[in-house]
Amino acid sequence: MRSWPQLRVDLTSPNFLMGSLRELAGYVACMNRLRELAAHTPLDPELDVLVVAANGRLPRIGVTRWVRHVLARATYLSREAPVHTIVLRRSGHFVMVDHPERIAAVIASVRSGVLPAHG
Repeated sequence: MRSWPQLRVDLTSPNFLMGSLRELAGYVACMNRLRELAAHTPLDPELDVLVVAANGRLPRIGVTRWVRHVLARATYLSREAPVHTIVLRRSGHFVMVDHPERIAAVIASVRSGVLPAHG
């Protein structure tokens, strides 16, 4: 895991800030399109869905309210297709910055077809 000073450097770099601004600017349109698609186009039951949730940077027992919300949405999705979940502990919103090696491992597992157990 990166140190707080290193995170501060990474998160204040111009490239990171511009990328974050682009992501945030497109968020509402992306969510609206996903709602529109969900209303008319069900998920393909032959394709698995992987939901990755970050549980916050601080050590804690259990999961945050946000993770409970994400897992509830994953349960909703499981009505249409198989859903797998991963909760990343000690990671904030930018999991790819906090733990690039863990995200690389998740991507590699998806690529190899080895997903975590349902649930």
